[in-house]
Amino acid sequence: MEAFLGIIFEFISSTIILWLLLKFFVFTYTQHGYLYVADDKKKLLDIWVNLVMPLANMLRLTEYRKIIDEKLAILGHPNGWTSKQFVALQLIIVIAVFAFSYVFFVFLFSMPLYYVFIFTLFAPTLPLIKLQETSGIKSSSCNSELPYFIDFLSLTMASGLDFNQALHSAVTTSKKGPLSEEFKKVLRDSQLGVPRKDALLKMEKRMNVPSLRLFVHTLVQGIEMGTDMVSTLNSLSSILHTKKFQQAEERAGAASIKMMLPMMIFIMPAVMIVLLGPMVLQYVASQ
Repeated sequence: MEAFLGIIFEFISSTIILWLLLKFFVFTYTQHGYLYVADDKKKLLDIWVNLVMPLANMLRLTEYRKIIDEKLAILGHPNGWTSKQFVALQLIIVIAVFAFSYVFFVFLFSMPLYYVFIFTLFAPTLPLIKLQETSGIKSSSCNSELPYFIDFLSLTMASGLDFNQALHSAVTTSKKGPLSEEFKKVLRDSQLGVPRKDALLKMEKRMNVPSLRLFVHTLVQGIEMGTDMVSTLNSLSSILHTKKFQQAEERAGAASIKMMLPMMIFIMPAVMIVLLGPMVLQYVASQ
């Protein structure tokens, strides 16, 4: 038992030391990042990615690459990256973490080799977690902004503007965010000669957000059937506002359930000690 606790303590202490070193390197880089031009950093990363690309292409991972492409499509494929570049970046991180942890654990502290494999095993998850977090933030931002965007769109169309003019007014006057950037792409596609329906469906496929999908399909159906766009937008806005309030109520209800476990573990023992502690001490003193 003592040997097991010693291994656990050694692992935790090593992890804390490694985390502090990584934080130090990240802090140093952020403080002195002005010394490096952004294009130079991008070129350096592209060089390493292209170097590892043949090794990354050897990995099939068809379903995984499809999921990565969907996440990158939500973000608009930053720097023109696809799943190929992302998998290559994961391999670079694996190699870097393996080399760093091998030097740290084996050479400096003479620790067992399985520490190296443990850290290397979790290395590819770092960019994946960041990608999921960023795409999730963008999707949730679109969900929260879309009802108010539709309200503004319906008001401008009710004042006499057509759809393209109302969309341009809504994009230029609304605050800068993921939703306005996506509708800017729709306007850009329309100006390049892409039909409105195809531009909207392209945005829906790119974002893959449920509320935005409902908006696009309702709008496309209204365009094809020639219905009143203002009434369609008003009814769609009320539906999305109702959904938003229902989701807020569900999150509020789930919060109380999630709080039960921390209360049972941390708060209830302290309360029982405060209530029963004096009684136990009096009983022990009377014996």
